[in-house]
Amino acid sequence: GDIIARGNVATIDAKRVVTDRRAGRPKTEITSQIVSAHLKGISIDGVEVIIEPSKEHRVTLVLRGEGLSAKITDSDTPIGEPMREVRAKKDSDEHAQRTADIVNRAITEIEKRLSQQSIHPGIRTLLFRGFDAPTINPSFNAVYGLTSAAVVTYPTYRGIARCFGMAILDVGGTQSIRDEFLTVVRHWNDYNFFYIHIKKTDSLGEDGDFKGKAAAIEEVDREVHLLKGLLDLERGDVLVVTGDHATPALLKAHSGHEVPFLVHGLSTRRTSLVPGLRDPMPPHDGE
Repeated sequence: GDIIARGNVATIDAKRVVTDRRAGRPKTEITSQIVSAHLKGISIDGVEVIIEPSKEHRVTLVLRGEGLSAKITDSDTPIGEPMREVRAKKDSDEHAQRTADIVNRAITEIEKRLSQQSIHPGIRTLLFRGFDAPTINPSFNAVYGLTSAAVVTYPTYRGIARCFGMAILDVGGTQSIRDEFLTVVRHWNDYNFFYIHIKKTDSLGEDGDFKGKAAAIEEVDREVHLLKGLLDLERGDVLVVTGDHATPALLKAHSGHEVPFLVHGLSTRRTSLVPGLRDPMPPHDGE
């Protein structure tokens, strides 16, 4: 019966206009301290409002109680706009309206409590998005006949990988891109599918840090030999490089730009079956 959403700590002005969706991206321990000191023990109409810190500016919201629905809109708001009210979606029922009302009242209580904290003056509200209920997901391994492992440094992607049955490997070190690749080296013979997620190219883009984003890409370029050196192309090993979206530093946000898609193996070919690609080319070795 839980309803769950992810959220950000954020900054708003006196008119509740969002001025920073991540409140300057505080360190994890700062967010944890504020949540622990100020955001525990919230209850609205018999529904527990549970807030847990995740990493840096991220938090998780759990609504626990009877008669709840995930068919509600997000409160997440772009910079420069007033805080959005959570509403029931058009195809919902009375449970959704009640849930929306509870979330809005919870946000009011959260803002009241955060106005009294001085640990981080920029943290004045929480933005929530992606309301949903727990589901049972098919196992990635069972669907594709693979033994998979995830090499990721951010909690969101560890959670997603775990939901689909992937083993979660400890990156260790400073959790740099090189550390991620070395984790694959250590476990290469234990699994036959590795999901490797690189966060810095996204987060530095969101911060508007062009030089930092370029440096992260350059680190991948320097260290990718660690992965290529593992491949047995004759056996059929393949390295795929892609992204889920673009995050230009100029925009400080996700965009609709195309993302790269590279497949490195002995028997790769282009195809016009994918819209936007050129006409089919004959099979060729390499990339």
